[in-house]
Amino acid sequence: MFQKAIKKSFALLLSLTLALTLMVPAVFAEESPSVQGDVLVESVTIQNRVDRLLEGETAQLTSEVLPEDATNKNVTWSSSDESVLTVSQDGLVQAVGAGTATIKASAQTEDMIFDTCKIKVVAKPIFKTDKDTYEPNETILVTVQTDYNVASVILKDEAGNEINRIHVQSSINGDYKEWNIKVSMAEAGDHTISVLAKTTGDYEEIAKLPVTIAGDSGESSEPNSSKPESSSTPEASEPESSTPDESNPDSSSSSSSSGTAAGTTSKPSSSSSSHSSSSKNPSTGESTPLFAVLGLAVVAGATMVVIKKREDK
Repeated sequence: MFQKAIKKSFALLLSLTLALTLMVPAVFAEESPSVQGDVLVESVTIQNRVDRLLEGETAQLTSEVLPEDATNKNVTWSSSDESVLTVSQDGLVQAVGAGTATIKASAQTEDMIFDTCKIKVVAKPIFKTDKDTYEPNETILVTVQTDYNVASVILKDEAGNEINRIHVQSSINGDYKEWNIKVSMAEAGDHTISVLAKTTGDYEEIAKLPVTIAGDSGESSEPNSSKPESSSTPEASEPESSTPDESNPDSSSSSSSSGTAAGTTSKPSSSSSSHSSSSKNPSTGESTPLFAVLGLAVVAGATMVVIKKREDK
């Protein structure tokens, strides 16, 4: 009796297992009928590739998803380093900083189906002068960075005339060929220097640089203040001509004093009157007015007269 019950239970369990095996596929088919009709993505390929961008530049990438009749052809864009490159979900790449990063396009339905594009971002080339303002004919140093294949660089003024180059030197500096060019400009005012580069064909303009030439190139650069003005400031050390030098009496004054002491009036000789209006002071070499010399002689004569009268008494 016990054995019959076990046999019936085993038969019932076997029947239930078989029924479930047949029913499960039908249930899942009813819940997601579209799975069987989807066309899966097989490959993703990035189009319009670039391998080099300058800081600040952008590039529009696109994707090709196969097969053509794939049910979901959308892709997800991403960047390996957003400090170098950023990318929007429509494939627009922005160069942010110098370096190298990888852009990835992945199928939305399957992350393992994707394509990548490695892009190098380089700093913008340098176009500069060593300063902003120069004197007429002062040397101007122009520094220019170009691609390696540039063979020659020339400079032109705003009128289109080539500026004579005093010195030209080029060397490789990182991602660029760097040119150091020395020129000069004579005409005062604000100018624009055009930079033109040549690879194999004609020269093409690659930059414009503003330059200011100070002063007036048509006149002498010597300031007026540098010319001495003899009449503007009197010499402070020059002695006043109206003051006699009592420490060095003139010998002619002594002779006049003797004549006065004899009771005669001294008069200037004809030779002394032939001088224009002054005589030289022997101690200083400066001109002394004639009336000062005569005054000194009169004082000396009067002194001698007084002395003579005292002696007579």
